[in-house]
Amino acid sequence: MMPGLAYANEAISGSESLQGDQSISNIVDTRFDELTRGINLTGWFSQTSSFNFDRITDSDLETIKSLGFEHVRVPIDSAFLFDENNPGVLNTKYLSYLDSALDKILAKDLSVIIDLSPEDKFKELLANDDAFVNSVSQFWKTLAGHLSTRNPEQVFLETLNEPAFSYFLSNNPNINPVERWNEVQGKLLAAMREGAPNHTLIAKGFDWDSIDGLKALTPVEDPNVVYNFHFYEPMVFTHQGADWMDEAFLYLHDLPYPYNQEDCAALIPTIIDETAREWAQSYCDRKWDAAKIEARIGEAAAWAQENNVRITANEFGVYRSSVAEDDRVAWIHDTRVALEKYDIGWAMWEYAGGFGLTEKNEEGVRIPNENVVAALGLYVEDDEDDDPPRRIPEPRAIAGFVLLTLLLTRVKRVAIGASGLGARG
Repeated sequence: MMPGLAYANEAISGSESLQGDQSISNIVDTRFDELTRGINLTGWFSQTSSFNFDRITDSDLETIKSLGFEHVRVPIDSAFLFDENNPGVLNTKYLSYLDSALDKILAKDLSVIIDLSPEDKFKELLANDDAFVNSVSQFWKTLAGHLSTRNPEQVFLETLNEPAFSYFLSNNPNINPVERWNEVQGKLLAAMREGAPNHTLIAKGFDWDSIDGLKALTPVEDPNVVYNFHFYEPMVFTHQGADWMDEAFLYLHDLPYPYNQEDCAALIPTIIDETAREWAQSYCDRKWDAAKIEARIGEAAAWAQENNVRITANEFGVYRSSVAEDDRVAWIHDTRVALEKYDIGWAMWEYAGGFGLTEKNEEGVRIPNENVVAALGLYVEDDEDDDPPRRIPEPRAIAGFVLLTLLLTRVKRVAIGASGLGARG
């Protein structure tokens, strides 16, 4: 047993309150339906220097529900709730805001993931400081206890966003990042389980929530845990123009997806930065398309099958700054189809922002991008009561068109498989 796994395994008895004919694994299967289609609500309780509770409105949540999403993921910056010197006491001001947010979300019959999403310094301390790990464990026990009164069929708790232990331990060769994360996450899960005996928890691998990090993870023995990864591969495509990454990303633009030899040959000489040009050439050489995405996601699915666990991908998306609309839509479509093929729950990154599902019209109102809605396999009904549900046209049939007046008075989810929308050729 890996170090720290005992901490989580000792807490299994906390799930004994789940009584009845259903086993815990069956309960996870039932709850997993709530994790099938989701969207991230960013810039609300995280990634913001100025808190604005009204960033996500009732109207936004109504739109999300009407489009057919089952859940939302709410990243929470530790700065809002956590006091290292008093980790067992939560900031009451922001806790009340969080409670109000949960009330709003659950009132729309949306399930919700509460994800601890701190700044890098927090993660660095978790990787290197045992005392800090104990403080965060106490914090999670307290927060989980507070949230334990919420419906466990609809509220899920996620250990930590993108741990990145490989990065934060890169200068310490004496510590194995995989083993260290197994130890730390084991403690966090045990604390969360103590606070919330009935809720499903979400765990992940050590390396930025990557598939490779997931594959290196030793699952805990708690059967009421779902495992997660993020998918942004290849990064040189999904993060073109990103100004928070390595400088070379700023020079990447218009990489074709799926791979197209003629487009690559014309584009690469126009990229002025040498590193970016090398990355673009490597991207083109690898010939990314739907089959390559499916194969990569299949690695995560194989790990889940081998370990008999459920998995989700609660982040995937493309930054829209420097990419062609139809290429972005095609990648989102192909990724969503691959995830659904392997019965992997998903949540797109993000509702509003640079990766967003929505764009603002001239009046400043957030309107869903119809191309992206189609890529996610969502359906709408027309206003007229007698009209049947209609599928939004395939992305390649409406490429480049952004809907400015999408009326969503009645919307429902219709499950479609890979045959629903063919990959863009």
